[in-house]
Amino acid sequence: MQDRAPRQVKPGDAQALSLLHGRCFAVGWSAGDLAAWIERPACAAAAIEDGAGALIAFGIILVAAEEGDVLTIAVDPGFRGRGVGRRLLDDLIDRARRLGARRVVLEVGAGNIPAIRLYRSLGFVEIARRAGYYVGERAGEDALVMEWVRSDPSWSSGSW
Repeated sequence: MQDRAPRQVKPGDAQALSLLHGRCFAVGWSAGDLAAWIERPACAAAAIEDGAGALIAFGIILVAAEEGDVLTIAVDPGFRGRGVGRRLLDDLIDRARRLGARRVVLEVGAGNIPAIRLYRSLGFVEIARRAGYYVGERAGEDALVMEWVRSDPSWSSGSW
């Protein structure tokens, strides 16, 4: 069954987003927290459903001062490695641009090699490293800060 194109996330999706986030991360976000993020006017949020309408991925970018900050990208473990994350992030970047973002940044665990590969393949580059950033199950793991770079001058960080 083919998954669908990314769609806008709605506040009514918050419970399903929370359940998916909990399947993807050791510490999932609550429906209330997710609803608060996606109700903000400067929030670019998109979701992908499978052919049967079940939520399989979502992401949120918050735009402020011409910068898009990827708050989360969650892809159901059973759908990873199929291009879902790539389609989702492409869509989110486009949504962030329409909200005024001129660059996009994100943080990723230094040990999350599949995500790092995806981000690099989309043009993200490492701009900083936060030593020992994570706590809990990932205690002591570094975070890589990555920036999306594009040849279009209106997108590069040097165009500010």
